[in-house]
Amino acid sequence: MKRLLISMTILALLVVPQFACGGDVDDLKAANEKLIEAWRALDAEGITSLISPGIVAYLPGAAFPLVSQVEAYNEAGSVEYMKTILENLEYYNMTYYNPGYRVFGNTGMAWGHVTISNKEKGQPAHTQFLRYTLTWIKSDGKWLLAMSHYSPIPTGD
Repeated sequence: MKRLLISMTILALLVVPQFACGGDVDDLKAANEKLIEAWRALDAEGITSLISPGIVAYLPGAAFPLVSQVEAYNEAGSVEYMKTILENLEYYNMTYYNPGYRVFGNTGMAWGHVTISNKEKGQPAHTQFLRYTLTWIKSDGKWLLAMSHYSPIPTGD
């Protein structure tokens, strides 16, 4: 009987937190989808409304976060800076595959694989197949992207 009680207690401790943060995971997924839609629409206001000041971004081919771009993003006014990035794009599309989500208090994580297709004006279209990890923070009841990391999927060569 004692073993059964201990087993049930351990099981409850493992399962209950998953149910307790279920709404947060759904909210995190919704925020991530909203960010994807804003990028597809090239909507500077929509994108910046979901990004935390001081975001750290690791992009494909970058050995370190793009600190100069982050500083410019924060100093120039996030919406205006984002508009300068978007004005050179004809389109930008992200397709996520098997995304995973996890919430720990006010920190959320999303990860998986993504195909990013974009076209800059006057340039050929470009498609990348990447792995990604996103770190979100919940501030005043709203999920904001705090860190993003994208890296190419190894080819196995």
